[in-house]
Amino acid sequence: MKTLKVKTFVPVFPGFYETAWSFDEEDMAYSLEDQKLDKNQIVDWLCMDGVDYSKYEEDVAKRFTDVVMKLYPFIKSWKYEELKSPQYYNYQTDSIDVEIEIELTEFLKIFLPLLDEFDKWVSDHYTSYDGFMSYYPNNANGWIEETNGFTELDGHYLGAIMQFMWDIGLVDELNGEDVEEQDLYE
Repeated sequence: MKTLKVKTFVPVFPGFYETAWSFDEEDMAYSLEDQKLDKNQIVDWLCMDGVDYSKYEEDVAKRFTDVVMKLYPFIKSWKYEELKSPQYYNYQTDSIDVEIEIELTEFLKIFLPLLDEFDKWVSDHYTSYDGFMSYYPNNANGWIEETNGFTELDGHYLGAIMQFMWDIGLVDELNGEDVEEQDLYE
C-alpha cells in the first residue's frame, strides 16, 4: 500500500469574508442574552476586545479541516498547517493549508474512472478569460503531465481534485449519504 504525503488546500471552504463562517456579532449577542447577561455586559463584551477574531477563525479552520478530511476515504491522515487570509479580498479569499497523507492506489481507483468528467470540470474552472489568468492546464491531459500521472499532487492539484469530487457529488456517494454544505456547520 503506497502512501503519499501532499501539501495542499482544504476544498469546499469559502473563506470568512461575507460567508456564513464570518463572525456574527448579532448571533453572539443573542447567545449571550441566553446566558442571562444584561445588555451592558453584552455590549462591553462585544466592544471591549471580548472577541478574539483570529482565534475564532483559527478554531473554525481547524474544525472545518477535520470535518472535510474525514469525508474522503483515500485520506489516511492530515495535519492542519495554517489559515491564510489575504490583505484584500479583491482577487482571492481565505484558504486553509493542510498536509494530507493519502493511500495512492485507493485515490487512483476512485479518481481515474472520472477522467472524462474531470476534463470538462477542469475546462470550466481553469480556462483563462478576461479578468482571470489560469496558471494550470485546462484539460485532464495537461494535469496528467504536470502531476506525473497523478502521483505528484503537491500544491494546488490534490485540493482541486478533491473540490471536483465534491462538486460532482462523489463525496455523497463515497459516504453513502447526502453530505450537504450545512452539515459542515455542525
